[in-house]
Amino acid sequence: MGVEMGQEASIRTLIAFLRDELTTVASYRRALPRFSDAPDGDDLRACLASHERRIATLERRIRFLGGDPNEQSDEAADALVAPALGAGGDAAISALEESEDRGLKHYLDDVCKLDRDTRSMVAREILPEQVRTYDFVSDLRLARRL
Repeated sequence: MGVEMGQEASIRTLIAFLRDELTTVASYRRALPRFSDAPDGDDLRACLASHERRIATLERRIRFLGGDPNEQSDEAADALVAPALGAGGDAAISALEESEDRGLKHYLDDVCKLDRDTRSMVAREILPEQVRTYDFVSDLRLARRL
């Protein structure tokens, strides 16, 4: 019974992580057209691709544990996209940074709710990428302020 409860907690936590990733991907997709010709556009597209890979990883793990990654809805993710993304480039970068910050905080706060194997997978495959994309967007926002 303890294993089943651990798996259920892991599935719920992974689904919450998945919702965050879907929200972040929606944010990037709304923001990227503003950066089609910008020097940082390729790097922002690489951040988007990283989040898309994380979605695939989370979905695989949820299925492996016996869960359904489709429990959440894409519409819920779209509703959470920051309104500032409709504004100019600097506001879009700030909104992306907020999304990256929320994601990083969520991973760090809730990784302890995962079973050992899933926690190791998140620490090895997801957290380093989350830190990388957060650092890039944060540095980009700071550079634009200078």
